Amino acid sequence: MKSRPFLFLFYSLLFLFIFSFSYYLPGDPDLGWHLRYGEEVAVGKRILTKDTYSHTFLGQSVVDTEWLAEAVYYLIFNRWSFLGLALFSGVFTSLAFFIPAISFPGSLLNKFLIITWALWGSSLVLRIGARPQNISLVFFSLLVVLLLKYQKKQKLKYILFFPLLFLIWANAHPGFFLGLFLVLVVLLIETLLLALRGKNVKKIIPLLVIFLLSLALSNFRPQAQQAGRLSFDLIKGLVLPVNIAGEVSSTGRVRTAISEWLPPFLASLPGTLFFLGIVFSVAVFILRPLTLSNLRDLILLLGFIYFSTLSRRNVPFFFLIFIPIIIGKTGRFTKRPRMKLLLPYFNLVAIFIMISVIVLRLPQATKKILTEGSSISSYSQSRSYPWKAVEFIKKQKPLGNMFNPYNWGGFLIWQLREYPVFIDGRVPGVKIFSEYEEVVNLKKEWQEILEKYNVEWMIISPSPIFEEIVKIEGDWEKIYSDERAIILKKKEL
Repeated sequence: MKSRPFLFLFYSLLFLFIFSFSYYLPGDPDLGWHLRYGEEVAVGKRILTKDTYSHTFLGQSVVDTEWLAEAVYYLIFNRWSFLGLALFSGVFTSLAFFIPAISFPGSLLNKFLIITWALWGSSLVLRIGARPQNISLVFFSLLVVLLLKYQKKQKLKYILFFPLLFLIWANAHPGFFLGLFLVLVVLLIETLLLALRGKNVKKIIPLLVIFLLSLALSNFRPQAQQAGRLSFDLIKGLVLPVNIAGEVSSTGRVRTAISEWLPPFLASLPGTLFFLGIVFSVAVFILRPLTLSNLRDLILLLGFIYFSTLSRRNVPFFFLIFIPIIIGKTGRFTKRPRMKLLLPYFNLVAIFIMISVIVLRLPQATKKILTEGSSISSYSQSRSYPWKAVEFIKKQKPLGNMFNPYNWGGFLIWQLREYPVFIDGRVPGVKIFSEYEEVVNLKKEWQEILEKYNVEWMIISPSPIFEEIVKIEGDWEKIYSDERAIILKKKEL
């Protein structure tokens, strides 16, 4: 039995250890438009339901499903800049991995090893920093913990506040759909297990009522009816493997062009750890008797293994299921007589590793945030955004609509408020993205697309081939260039 001071020390270090993997200068290319939306809510006191930030889908319905998170992010950024965002997001995201570690019994060493595994496996997503998806990670983690406790103890207190959680979640990030799906899966599993055990399935009624209330309250969000209309094409594009989705769904074709929506890259360290997590999860259940309780946990793991293989941005959700289940299933290893003797020494090694990582990572991360996030200019340079070109545009004030790279859209919405963008991460449909690709790849009808949207100038990354072809075939001239961007303008007739 560990003393309370030792447990307090260990868990404090564990939280800081997790925080060191979540504390980054924001790197999400959508940060700019998230801050603009947040400003609309916090300052303008309104939630936008029609697009005003682009000229290609101006006036179309673009539901702001993340308004609550965006307002919080804007207020923090407005008061404490990039450091404030990094601290808030780091602390909040760390809770997603810390909550399951402290919620279930298990050896400290076991928890440290599994948490470390999950953090490295999720690192590609965590290093992006502040983004609304982090809200979903925390709420999903809390949901998993409470559902697992409810399954074990069947006490109403564990699920009673789910409706309130979903009311907040639904206005912070669309990941709440994943939470509803998780509750529904648990509901179906519990019904099946009660039937197999020959017990009265009426025992499932409390969870069913909570699910229905959660579903109802999650619809209290802007334009819920419109946002809830999922086309069959969209469903196919999101739930099928990317190679199949790209063949049968226009949404799936968009997925193939956005890196974080591609499947995990298994040759990388995070990808390898994700793959080993899948193998380990299956092995744990193969080596154990297949009881109804084990079957329940295995179904949950298999469901989120599939979900996470669809896209690398989904990998942390697998690990948030993996942590509490594997902590519970591997506890016997540390109870062996030899391990009991060695466990205190291993715990000290774990503490030494955590202290070393904290001391190495946190000061370095803080220095990077303070240096590269000291101003919009330095932040732009660190993220390869076209800050100098933006300053040129503000001074020269070119007329007409612009064409811009997809990954710069959020930044330009934030910094060039008087110029609606061609495209950004909010893309409401496949058509705009397809037309964008037609232009950047200089396909047959690229000039017709620019004429269709009355594009008079382009800001793009330096590309000698693109620049040369455009100048020859499209009567364009270069009016600005630097190491980050060039600006091409239509010649006056």
